[in-house]
Amino acid sequence: MFEVLLLVFAFLVAPAILGHLSHLQTQPHKFIWYQRRYIRIRRWEKRQYAMWVFIASMAVLYAAAFWKRGGMPIELRTFIIIAAVTLVTATAYLYCYFEKLIAFLKPLLPWKALFGLLAIGIAAVSKILSDQMIAELTGLPARDLPGAQLALTLVITPMVWFSAFAMVLGLAAAGLTIVLQLYAMVRDYLSMRKKRKHDSLYDWVAVCALFIGGLLALTLAIKLADKQTYAGPVREAIVFGAFHLPPSYCGLPGFRGAKVAVLHDEVGAIALPDEGEGYRFEQVVCVPVVKGVEELRGVGGPG
Repeated sequence: MFEVLLLVFAFLVAPAILGHLSHLQTQPHKFIWYQRRYIRIRRWEKRQYAMWVFIASMAVLYAAAFWKRGGMPIELRTFIIIAAVTLVTATAYLYCYFEKLIAFLKPLLPWKALFGLLAIGIAAVSKILSDQMIAELTGLPARDLPGAQLALTLVITPMVWFSAFAMVLGLAAAGLTIVLQLYAMVRDYLSMRKKRKHDSLYDWVAVCALFIGGLLALTLAIKLADKQTYAGPVREAIVFGAFHLPPSYCGLPGFRGAKVAVLHDEVGAIALPDEGEGYRFEQVVCVPVVKGVEELRGVGGPG
């Protein structure tokens, strides 16, 4: 259902909106009327755009949660996509909200060196996790499947980056939410005392974005770390990276969808398709079938 709605928006709704906007740009008097009649969106700041996009995505997330809680059918993948979009919009708004603070802190710390050390650490952790997953899901030493090691490292590295981001955002939400609430209340109080106009909506939306962003990031990171989530895709990545030969290479009968990897000393491994797990792995005796010249030419055939 989500894919259908996405296609409808991409090929029907979005072109209609873009066509209407281009029409307004060619008709100045209509455009001026729209500006006076509705909110002057073109005069918004970047922070305003980010704030309202976050509010809209959060409304969709809550609507999906109530929809699912009410017993209506909604796919888990669709809900995860909505939560991920909400996390992205929350992060974008927090960046716009703290943009001045980020610009102030940027020259004070050696960010390049810190990110370099972080990248080295994440690469090492990704390699260790890939070896652990290969041993856990296949029962084979990771060193015997170098292609699977490479494929899994490429897959796991973005997951580890996201987990690190989730931990940072979760700690920030735990430590800064109350501080940000007190800051918003103090600004409201001072603006009332000095009778200065201050829009506190940005502050309270930042509180919501920090809390909801941290909660969603940690929830999605925990979901990614669940074996039921990663087991199937990881098995497929292992087969893609290391299992390339048909069973007939080792003289085995042909199993539909099965693939073989040669390990060492006439020992191989076979990946058998499984409805529940995707693939299951077994060690087999693998003696390559060697054909003679006569077999290639055909017995009794022309020389």
